[in-house]
Amino acid sequence: MSAQQTETSVCKARFLRAVVMLVGAMGFVIAGEVAYQLSKPSMISEGLSEFSFQAYAEANSDFDVLDQGSIQDKSPLLPSGFEEEVVKACDYQEVQVNTAAHLIGFSVPLSLEEAQKSIGNKLADNQWVEVGTTAWPCRSYIKQHGTYRWLLVMYVQVGLSTSVVMQYQTETIGETQ
Repeated sequence: MSAQQTETSVCKARFLRAVVMLVGAMGFVIAGEVAYQLSKPSMISEGLSEFSFQAYAEANSDFDVLDQGSIQDKSPLLPSGFEEEVVKACDYQEVQVNTAAHLIGFSVPLSLEEAQKSIGNKLADNQWVEVGTTAWPCRSYIKQHGTYRWLLVMYVQVGLSTSVVMQYQTETIGETQ
């Protein structure tokens, strides 16, 4: 083997080691990011807490958590008429309510796109009309008649499910109940 061939094979070996080290470092960083993301609290808790405690909630107000198995028994915790005019809470999991903040949160065992389509169809069936919003990943809806007139729905993919937070308004601007 000549000196030039030896030098070429040494350069190739060094290059391959550098590539392996770079790929290993990238894998380590990605694994760290995945571990960090998995250690965060659930999106429903964060979303509801953020909405509630920033601008709407009273001091020491807690969310009412409805047990999925007995949600029909605890439906009075939901705002009056919500299930008739918006969506039925018994169709979803991990339902949480904060009436002081006008928030309802739940999870759906669907992908983000499927959840948006499913909930959008249910809202359309209840006479809700989607209107444009620049707040991604939110969708905004309005309704001409009924107690509930405006709805902002935020969707966030969490694993195999989608976390949904709905903020509602029961009166129109300039009009009181």
